[in-house]
Amino acid sequence: MGAAAVLRTLYPLLKLVSVVYFFFLNLGFNIALLFWKRRVVSRPTNDLILIAATDAAAMIRNGEVQSVHFVQAYIDRMNEVDGVINAVVEDNFDNAIAKAREVDAYISGLDKTSDEFKNLTTTKPFLGVPFTTKDSVQIIGFRATAGIAAAEGNKSKMDADVVKNMFDAGAIFLALTNVPEATCWTESSNTMNGCTNNPYDSRRSVGGSSGGEGAVLGAAASVIGIGSDIGGSIRIPAMMNGVYGLKCSPNLVSLKGLYPDWNGVYHKQMLSVGPMCRYAKDLAPLLRVLCGKEVADKLKLGQKVELNKCKFFYMEGINTPLSEPVNHEVIGALRKAVKYFETKYDHPVYRVDLPKAHHAGIIFRISFTDRKAVDLFSLLTLGNGRVNPFKEIVKCGLGTSKHTMPLLLYCLMEYMPEYNKEFQEYVIQVRETLRNEIIQLLGDNGVLLFPSWSTTAPPHYKNVASYFNFFYTGLWNALRLPALVVPMGLDSNGLPLSVQLVGAPNTENLLIAAANDLEEGFNGWVPPPGH
Repeated sequence: MGAAAVLRTLYPLLKLVSVVYFFFLNLGFNIALLFWKRRVVSRPTNDLILIAATDAAAMIRNGEVQSVHFVQAYIDRMNEVDGVINAVVEDNFDNAIAKAREVDAYISGLDKTSDEFKNLTTTKPFLGVPFTTKDSVQIIGFRATAGIAAAEGNKSKMDADVVKNMFDAGAIFLALTNVPEATCWTESSNTMNGCTNNPYDSRRSVGGSSGGEGAVLGAAASVIGIGSDIGGSIRIPAMMNGVYGLKCSPNLVSLKGLYPDWNGVYHKQMLSVGPMCRYAKDLAPLLRVLCGKEVADKLKLGQKVELNKCKFFYMEGINTPLSEPVNHEVIGALRKAVKYFETKYDHPVYRVDLPKAHHAGIIFRISFTDRKAVDLFSLLTLGNGRVNPFKEIVKCGLGTSKHTMPLLLYCLMEYMPEYNKEFQEYVIQVRETLRNEIIQLLGDNGVLLFPSWSTTAPPHYKNVASYFNFFYTGLWNALRLPALVVPMGLDSNGLPLSVQLVGAPNTENLLIAAANDLEEGFNGWVPPPGH
C-alpha cells in the first residue's frame, strides 16, 4: 500500500485526534483566561484620530486643521495606550512635531492659486500625516533589529524604498513597532521588548510579524502603517486587531531595505510589503505611494470598479487535521459577507471547493524552505557562530536565554530531513496547477472570500500549540496571489472578526473596491470597547 493510500485510510482517525486535541487545547486556555486579568485600551476621545488619513491630508492642505495638532493627537494616544499594548519600540515624537510645524509653515506660506498647491493631492498625498512601521523596515538612524537580541544596538544606515516613498508623499514618521524574534512567528514577542498585547483584550495575541503595527492601528494610535508579509505577517495582525491589511502580488512594491533580507529566489515571490490601515479608503492611496506611480497606473488603483459585474466565490476552510476547525463566528462573518454581496448585487455568490487547497501545509513548506538562502541559526547571532537550539531551549526554561521558545522550537524544524527532489517537484506541480485553477476561476473580475484564520485572536502562547492555523494566510503567499483582510465587526467576546479577499494576480484594485464595499455594509474598523 502506498503512502497516499495509508494516509487516506488513517485520515478519519487523524481527524478525530485533531478534534479532540483542539477541544482540550481550547478548554485549557479558556480556563486559564478566567485567572488572567483582561485589559482593554480606552476608547479614543479625540476626534482627530478618528479621521481617515486621506481626509486628514485634505484638511491639512486646506488649513482646516494643522499637522502639528494631528501629529500631537497621535503622540498623546500612543502614550495613552502603549502601557496596555506594549507595541512601540522606538519613537520619533520630537522630530515628528518639528516636521509637522514645517508642514504647517509651508502650507501657510503657499499661494493657494498656484499649481504647486493644486498639485499637492498627487505630489504629496499624505502631507502632514503620521505613519508607523515595523522594526524590520529600515529608517536611517533608527533601530533595525527584527527582534533579534544580537542586533539590539543596530542602527539603520539606509531608508527602505517604501519609507523614501512615504517621505516623498509628505508623511511623517512617528514610531517603530514590535515584531517577533527574527520576524518568524505569529506572536509579536522577543526578549528585548517583551510581548505585544491585543488592544481588545490584553490576554490575547496581536499576531505577527507585523503585530506591533496591527496593535497600534487597532488601538487608534496610528492611522496608516507599513507591513511585510511572507506567510501572513500583514494579514494575521490585521485580522487579530480589526484593521485592513493587504498582501500584494509579487514585484509590485520594492523589498529593498527590509531586515533581515529573505534572499531566496522563491522567497522574493512570496514576500510582499504592503499597506495596513484603519479605513478602507486609505488602501488605494497608500498602496499607490508604496508601489510608485508607474505600477499604480498599471494596477488602475483608485479607478471605479463595477462590482455588480464581478464574480464572487467563497470557500469555508481547509480540511486538514493539522489546523484548528474554523470557529462558528468566523464562518458566520464569512457568510454575512457572502449574503451582503448576493443581496446588494442580486446574483449568487458561488461556494467552491478547491481540493488541492486542502494541501496548503505541504505546499507552503516546499515553497518556503530554502536552507541555502537563509541560515536561521547564524542569523540569530548575526553570523557570529550558530545558535544551538537544544541548549537554548534549556536556558529558555531557566529564563537565561536571549531567544524565545517559539523561535527555538521553529529552529528544530530545520533538523527535519528535506523531501526528495521528486516529491518537491510533484508538490510544486500541484501548487502551479492550483494557482492556474484559481486564476481561471476568478479571471480579472473575480473575488474569492476565504477565512483569515481559524479563530479570532487567540490567547498568548496558544499559537505554539496551534502553529498550523497560519495555513489560511500562507497558502496565498505560496500561490503568489494578492489577499486582503477586511474587518467585519466584533464577536461575542468583543474580538475582531474578518474575512479574507483573494484575487488573481494584479487585481489589487478590485480587492480594494470590494473592501470599501464591505466597510459600507459592516462599518469596518470598530474601536476597542474601552473600560
